[in-house]
Amino acid sequence: MDKRWLAIAGAGLTLLAPWVLLHMSPNIEHEQSLCPHKLLTGLPCPGCGITKSLVLLYQGDLLGSLSYHLFGPLVVLGCIGVLVWMSAELFTRRRYLRSLLYSTPLAWYGAVFLGVYHVVRLCYFISTRSIHEILHESMWR
Repeated sequence: MDKRWLAIAGAGLTLLAPWVLLHMSPNIEHEQSLCPHKLLTGLPCPGCGITKSLVLLYQGDLLGSLSYHLFGPLVVLGCIGVLVWMSAELFTRRRYLRSLLYSTPLAWYGAVFLGVYHVVRLCYFISTRSIHEILHESMWR
């Protein structure tokens, strides 16, 4: 199977899942996180909040979306880009921008930016909550 079909399916599911959650649970902002890391520790992982960020973005609340996770809108743009890019490759039977896709420096910049963003978020999270509130967000309540 061509891996581009998997990329299209993954990007499509990433865009579809928050839309389904929005219609199944309109108050997702107040729902318990399903992140295994957060359930065990009460602390967010680097990806915590992206789904809620996408749901708020779908509701038209850009500032709320950014408050849950800075990368939420970037995930939407990235998924749309992957859908267009991989579809174009399949349609034209040509490869485009492969040097960008396999760019090691770009991957490092993204990883470092996410790491720094996560450390800042984690410091803010810990400084604004008591140990009781942190444990309340875990399964150890």
